[in-house]
Amino acid sequence: MVTLGAFFLRLGQSILDMIVTFARDVAFQDPLSTISILFGSLFIAGSVGVFGYLVVGALARELGLTAPTPGRGRRDVEGRVPTRPPNPEAERETAGAGRAKRDER
Repeated sequence: MVTLGAFFLRLGQSILDMIVTFARDVAFQDPLSTISILFGSLFIAGSVGVFGYLVVGALARELGLTAPTPGRGRRDVEGRVPTRPPNPEAERETAGAGRAKRDER
């Protein structure tokens, strides 16, 4: 029976063998193969990175961990839209200032 340590050791050795095989037998046979492998690796690494970022963010949100985002207040992070209470005095003052400005002309 294979132990867990032996399994991971063989898995690591297989990964190293795969990298050597790709580098020696596939990637450097011609320039197009090299470019294909490089771009394929970039696309895979980018998609795995974005997916990992989204998963970590979703898990953090489920656990109640919210990080402040730049340019937003605490109320936005909690899901409430900030609104200001109505102030009739301020509205009258701005309306009066507009009328005074029109009268000056």
